[in-house]
Amino acid sequence: MGWTSFYSEDSLELVVLKEVGAWGYDVMGHNMVRETHNGTDPKDIENAVAYLAVRHPKGYVFGLVVLLNKRREFPGGRDEVYYKEMDESQGPNYYNMSEEVFSLLTDIPDQGEYSKEWREKVKSNINK
Repeated sequence: MGWTSFYSEDSLELVVLKEVGAWGYDVMGHNMVRETHNGTDPKDIENAVAYLAVRHPKGYVFGLVVLLNKRREFPGGRDEVYYKEMDESQGPNYYNMSEEVFSLLTDIPDQGEYSKEWREKVKSNINK
């Protein structure tokens, strides 16, 4: 899957909460890991990875990772937000979910191997 983008002056945290809510999911908890601007692209304003515990309509709570980037293409222009979401069944290579958010995840019916591996890596990262 690719990236989605739109213009927004909202914070990245508010963007991700609004978007996930618009998809019809309840966010049970979340944490954000902000990445500092390293100077590689002066158009980048802010980068972050959001980790969310999200309630599925069937009742279970799963992990969702959302990559976020806010850019301004030219001085005085509008801020454009890009995001890419990956649920735990896709085995995202991002493991900095907080222990508080991780504890909200529940068993998933027919949980696949990618999901199991992702949860193990998050748990290992928490226990470092």
